Parts: sequence; structure tokens; C-alpha cells
Amino acid sequence: TGVIASIDDDICDVIPLDYGTQICRNPNHPTVAVTWRMILTHRSSMKRSLPSAKNTNGEPISPTYGPSGGYVTDYPAAGNPTCPLEGVVDFYRALLTDDADVQTSVGAGVILQGGDELNWYDLAQSNGGMWHPYKPGAKNNYSNAAYGYLPALIEFATGTSFAEFSREHLFGPLGMDHTAWFRDDLPQGTREALPVEKNGQGFLDIGHYCFIDYASGSLRTSAKDLEAWGNAMLDYGASTLWSTEMGDEIVACQERKVNKMPVSQKDCEFGYGWILLDNSKKITTTENWLKQGFKDYDWTDGIWHDGAEVGSQTNILILPKAGVYVAVLTNTDLNSETAAQQLTKAIVDAPLPALDPGTPTSAPITAPTSAPNPAPTNCPGKSEFVFSITTDKFPKETKWVLKRNNKTIRQRGYNTYKKKFHSYQESTYCIPQKGNYKFIIEDRYGDGICCNEGIGRYEISIDGNVKKSGGDFNIKEVTKWWSN
Repeated sequence: TGVIASIDDDICDVIPLDYGTQICRNPNHPTVAVTWRMILTHRSSMKRSLPSAKNTNGEPISPTYGPSGGYVTDYPAAGNPTCPLEGVVDFYRALLTDDADVQTSVGAGVILQGGDELNWYDLAQSNGGMWHPYKPGAKNNYSNAAYGYLPALIEFATGTSFAEFSREHLFGPLGMDHTAWFRDDLPQGTREALPVEKNGQGFLDIGHYCFIDYASGSLRTSAKDLEAWGNAMLDYGASTLWSTEMGDEIVACQERKVNKMPVSQKDCEFGYGWILLDNSKKITTTENWLKQGFKDYDWTDGIWHDGAEVGSQTNILILPKAGVYVAVLTNTDLNSETAAQQLTKAIVDAPLPALDPGTPTSAPITAPTSAPNPAPTNCPGKSEFVFSITTDKFPKETKWVLKRNNKTIRQRGYNTYKKKFHSYQESTYCIPQKGNYKFIIEDRYGDGICCNEGIGRYEISIDGNVKKSGGDFNIKEVTKWWSN
């Protein structure tokens, strides 16, 4: 495996030497490096999509999709009996190199128009190749194929599958337990929406499907998990996911020209994958749902992205300076192109409940209510961790994190708690009985939750025994313990 020192590193640096450079170079410019930054900002010069194919009857098929016969009737999946499609490293080797010894199970045995068995490199060449003629870095050209290549590159660099990498560094730290790249990795019993397509005057359930470039848009998640993601991103992802400096980079222009100079602000579209917003774009954006629905909000450091596949549409908007995020997941028809965006606008247009004016500090504390994301209430073979809090006058300024062996296992971000002077009783979290634990509670303003702005208080307990309680601290308070 290689080491990534910078996103401006050549992706060839993580490729095994015996693979050659054909797998990591635009053949039209074999001496020009393709960097991680170029892939993340859609400037790699790799074409948008994987190559199309036709069967022996000249009918369109989708050999990068499964299960065979599924997907859509106009261009059904072929050559992949089951899902998920794995072996992304072998697939991209077969696609990008002419090494006859490379084998992939994706689309194996499919016979194409003309009678030849599917060869991914030859198919790509018959479609004009996988690369544009211009130099890497020269243009911004959106590429699902390049993003689909990222799992292979991550696996080369880390020796870990992309699914495991995502779980360890993204989903796990945020407690996104119902988020996975593959359906098989979702918790047992998870209820899933079925992709739906328009069929005449009605709709047709088309069934679940998969595709090999899954990192371009095959993530399974839930509204509750996106709540955790949204809350974290209102704080730029720091410090649960990455450093404050990295959080600032995510919402800044990351596109670079061939000479490595930054693209001008007015011409820059992407940070690290996200489409960038700022208040100047209120005038220039062509996204009417955004212009009309969010014109009165602060767009500074804003980011958004949408996506669609057969029977699925999504949209997410994050405006950290406004303290607003909206996420929409639908299983609607692909051809209703603006459904997710219009739902995003409708959500922000909807009347909100009246704000709780709060009660005087001396008033009785209201009855406890459940905080977001309730967890199971009994933990056979594990310990029960419970967090409860009575908020002060500024509840949105409080966040906390629980770490085990220096890895985040539970957390709540800023803006989680909404009501002033209110008691929240978290449901039980089941945590391993053994480990080196650290609990950190933070106040964004730096005056704790007691006693300048009300008599706030928090408590953590393990198996019914109070481990720590308090509220009178400055920026943060840390509690450590070892269980064996």
C-alpha cells in the first residue's frame, strides 16, 4: 500500500509498481499526473460514465449493474447474477488497462453485439476510451466514473476496503448505524424504500439493484443518520470527523488549473466533492429552487449536492452560517428531475412550530423528553451508557462525544438540543464492557451550561451508576475511565 501525504499527490503513487501506469494516467497525456484533488473536484479528465453496451440483438444492456435482468427494462442489468458487485480494483484494472491477464467478475460471460465476449478495455476503446483528450486539470467535467474509481484507490492506499474505511472514519464516529454502501451491511431487519419508476399513469416497483461504481451514488442511509451528518457539518465536521482546518477546506474552492493555480472564485464550482455556495451566487445561480427558497438565508460557506438514479432522487443543502441544513431522500421517478429540489424548498417554506420562549431559571424543569436517535434500552453482554442534560439559556451551544480507545462511538453535535431550560433524557446506548473511555462535553461560547445563563446540568451513568455530573465548566469538561 502507498501513503497519501497530500491531495495533490499523483494517484500512481499508491498503485503497485507491477500494475504499470496505464491504470492511473490519461493515455493522451501519459506524463501528466492525475491527482487526488483532480478526482475530488471533477478535473481528472476521466469521462463521465462507464461504457455502454449492446447485446447480440443490438439492444442496450447494463453489464455494470446487477442483478441480471433487473434495473430497467430499456437497458437491463446483465452478467451479474447477484448483488453487491465487488472487486472494484479488478474491474478498474480491466477497464483502464490492456493487460490480458486481468480478470473481473463484473459482466462476466456477456456476449456483445457482433458475437465477442465482453472485454472492458476493448468496450471502452470502442466508445472512444475512458479519457477526454484534454490534459488532467484543464477542465471541470463531472465524472461518476472517476468517483467510482475512488474505492479502488482507497483500497490501494490503505489496504482496507472502502466500506470498512467509510465505517471507521465517517459513519462510525457519527453513530450512523443505518448507513452502508451495500444492503448486506445494513442492520438486520432494516426497512428499505423500494425504487419506483413511472409506468403509464401509475408507478412500478423495479426492485433493488447495484452497480460497480457504487461510490458515485449507491449509499444507503436514513433520515436519522443524515440528521447526525447535517449536525456535524453545521460545525464543518470538526472535531468529530476531522480538524478545523480540514473543515474550512471543505467549504472552500479546491479546483486547480494545470499549472496548479487556483481557479477564480467566480468560475469555481467544487470544494471536496460538494457544490459551493456563497452570497454572490444568490444572483448567478440557475437553481431556481435554491434562489427562491433560500434567498433570505446566509449562504456563506454553504454547500449542496443532488443526485438521481433509476427510482431514486436525493438532495442535501447545508448552510452553516445560517444554522440550517435540509436533506431529502425520495424513491421517485428519475425523470421527475426536480422533485427532490422542490421538496427541499417546500420543507423550508413550511410553517415551523412556534419557538419555545423558555421559562425563567427558577421555574420548575419540564418533564424529560427523548433526544434524537433513541437507542435500545437493554444491553445483554454490554454496558448501558446514559446521558441526560438540562439545558441553559443557549442549548444549541452544547455538544458531546464518547470515545472508546480513542475512537468516537457516540456523539451529539451543536444544534442538537433546541429548548432552553429543558431536560433531555437520552435513551440507553449499549457500549462494550471493556475499554479505555473518554467523555467530552463542550460549550461553543466557553461558559459551560451553568451558571451564568441558567442552572444547566448534565449527567452520565454506566449501568445505573453515575460516572460524572456537573455543568460549571468553561469550554469543555473531560471524564476518563477504564473498564475491564
